[in-house]
This record gives sequence, structure tokens and C-alpha cells, in this order.
Amino acid sequence: MYDFDRLPDGRFLLAMEYVVGETVAQQLERGGPFAIPEAIRVLRAMADGLNHVHWVGILHGDLKPQNIMLGPGGAVKLLDFGVAHEMAQLVAADTFRPGTLAYMSPEQLRALAEVVARALHPEPAERWPSAVAFAQAAARAVTDGL
Repeated sequence: MYDFDRLPDGRFLLAMEYVVGETVAQQLERGGPFAIPEAIRVLRAMADGLNHVHWVGILHGDLKPQNIMLGPGGAVKLLDFGVAHEMAQLVAADTFRPGTLAYMSPEQLRALAEVVARALHPEPAERWPSAVAFAQAAARAVTDGL
């Protein structure tokens, strides 16, 4: 990330470099699992990048192999901050937009599973009283898992 600014509506505008290379997903598909030293090298680089954006108050929101680019010279870059959020805003359920379901943390999925289970309860009286209540509970479950 070269720079960022805040738009009048509160969203962030990020200036990022154009990166040549392959995503982790592409390399895994082409060549199979990484050797342990390479996997650790990529993990450490990702952790450093995430630490930096967390330090300035930004949560990526969609970390997955398709959003990690491996560039020339072994560079590791985090991509697609399109669903990034300011951490302080995550407490408001109506501003949270989770990333890719398959890459959510176990805590987020466990709390969400309970919400969905209640929505599917065989006894109608045990289900959520409204679709709005269900949506709010789902948003809270995902946010509380962070």
C-alpha cells in the first residue's frame, strides 16, 4: 500500500501498486502444496503485512489464497482490500460485510452456526421472531468472533 485516505462517507481509498506474479491459489493449483520453508516464508510475510494494516486500524476482511500474490524476487503482497474495514466500525452490525465464507475463522463460523441452527429449528416458536432479528444476530455472531 502506497497511501490511503478517508472518503467523506467514511470509507478508505487505498493507493496500491500493480503486482506481477501469481496468487498463492494459482501456485497451489499448478504445483501442489508448498515446501515447509516456503510456506513459512509466505506466512511470515503475510503476518508482517497484516500487522502493518492492523496497526493503522484496518482489517483486511477477505484473506484467502486468491488474495495473496507471490511476485518477482519472492515478494509477498496482500491483495483485494475491497472489503477492508476500519476496526472501530466493526461494532456496528450494519457496517460489517464479511469476506469469503470458506476462509472465515472457526470462531466466526461456530457463532454463525448457532444462529442458523436456531433459524432452522423444527419448532416455529423457537426460531427467530423476524428476518431482521435473524440478520442482526448473524451479523453480531460474525463480528463477535473477530
